[in-house]
Amino acid sequence: NRNLMKHFWLIILTAVCMAISLPSMSQDETNNVQLASKYYQNGEYEKALTIYQDLYAQTEYKSYRDMYLSCLTLLKQFDAAEKFLKKEAKKKKNDFYILIDLGMVYYNLNRTSESEEQFAKAKEIALANESSVANAASAFQMYRQFQHAIDIYERAEKKFPNKKYGLEIGNIYSVEKNYEKMMEHYLDYLNGETLATIESRLSYVLANDSEDKAEPIIEKALIAEAQKKPNSASLNSLTIWLYTQTGRNEMALNQLIAYNKRAAQSNDKEIVEFGNEMAEIGEYETSIRAFNYLVKRKTRSVLHNEAYIGLLNVSYKKAVSKLNPDINELKALDSTINLALKDVAIAKAYDIIITSAQLKAFYLNKCDEAIEVINEAIASNYYKNKNPEMKMLLGDIYMLNNNPWDATLLYAQIEKSNASAD
Repeated sequence: NRNLMKHFWLIILTAVCMAISLPSMSQDETNNVQLASKYYQNGEYEKALTIYQDLYAQTEYKSYRDMYLSCLTLLKQFDAAEKFLKKEAKKKKNDFYILIDLGMVYYNLNRTSESEEQFAKAKEIALANESSVANAASAFQMYRQFQHAIDIYERAEKKFPNKKYGLEIGNIYSVEKNYEKMMEHYLDYLNGETLATIESRLSYVLANDSEDKAEPIIEKALIAEAQKKPNSASLNSLTIWLYTQTGRNEMALNQLIAYNKRAAQSNDKEIVEFGNEMAEIGEYETSIRAFNYLVKRKTRSVLHNEAYIGLLNVSYKKAVSKLNPDINELKALDSTINLALKDVAIAKAYDIIITSAQLKAFYLNKCDEAIEVINEAIASNYYKNKNPEMKMLLGDIYMLNNNPWDATLLYAQIEKSNASAD
């Protein structure tokens, strides 16, 4: 495909410009590179070819050789490319790039056996040095010779036992849209250190899956793997990530709770964080269920207070999110928060103090009680860094309670405090 080939070599052209620092060139070389690039991008390949040929003859830079070959390929001058590469291969016997390029010339001429012979030679040279494996595989990938890239990685794993290329192989299968094989290698490679990398890669796969085929295959692979490794923390995290990425938050919570029940190490913190995340995006019912699980669990969580506070806060958010909040629901919540403020240590109660004050002042017409709650918090000295926020809320409540004088004094204090901080 001519357009695909041109796109490939435009990538190479960009690499040329990035790899060669223009200030290090002579002015003539700089001018020639710019002129060749202009000809190439305009489709004037014969003019570009001559310049790149001269540049390579003068410097022997691989980047110029790549662009010279690109011009020959786009002009379908395969005989000239073959002759040039054979000559180069004799001079540079350990340059596997030349053999891959020559293999591609034969590939384009449908000379399959000769193509495979050159690819095989290239792989043998690259496999002699561990550091060359990824470069050779990358070259095969750029030519869309994916099976050859996979082959060299698999052979490298056998030759260099300490090296693992599961992620790289999985990436190749993802490009081929062979999602079953992709997951097979990703899951083999999955651990706490690689989790974020695999999530990032799968995110790209899902975003570019126009046929919506990847998601069910990924999920199926995760479920099958979970049967083999039910207590794998990284596998559990990846499954939860998939459910949240695809908007299935209830499924994500189910997974969190199921893992919590069977794993030796508690993931209570993750459940609290999940509850907070759900509250932030307005998934109030899911958030409430997350917090409730920890609050009502028979074995009391070390994060019981955090979960309880989270439950009260999200219950408030849910109640006031309605166009016409239910006054009885708000009164019941006010009573529950009052009890919680007696039960929860004041040092950890900031969030529900604020929630309590807002609920009383803005929805239940209990401004005096709201003012008392905030003043007690300020007097406690537990929240000195939150004083400006509490005073701002207190000022708003004074205004609501027809006390603009005290409100103005508080606003002035806040302004003075901010000015001195600056």
